[in-house]
Amino acid sequence: MDSGNYHIKLVSVTKSSNDYEGKPTAILTYELTNKKNENSNFMDVDIQAFQNGHELDTAIYMDQPEGYDAESSTQTIQPGASKTVTVGYVLEDEISPVSIEASGTLDMSDAKVTGEFSLQ
Repeated sequence: MDSGNYHIKLVSVTKSSNDYEGKPTAILTYELTNKKNENSNFMDVDIQAFQNGHELDTAIYMDQPEGYDAESSTQTIQPGASKTVTVGYVLEDEISPVSIEASGTLDMSDAKVTGEFSLQ
């Protein structure tokens, strides 16, 4: 997605360790570039994950899995800067692909990026 405010590139969805309840999870990795003339706000981007047509819950981990940064989705990005963001999701099953939809929350351009990922 490339709007006037952000550039979002979906990178991967990979299986990860179980969440605090022992449920299977996957980690979404995406790259975010702030194209605004002001610092970003983590509420400016809406990322949703789906499996079997249902929205997935965000995962909560007891121990931080390898490749996961719990703070990455809440950190501010200055104008022109890019960062890698990771978000964990609780899976419905460990076989079905995961669909991702990303858009700007206040972006009037209707720009959206979507992707479907087989679980690795």
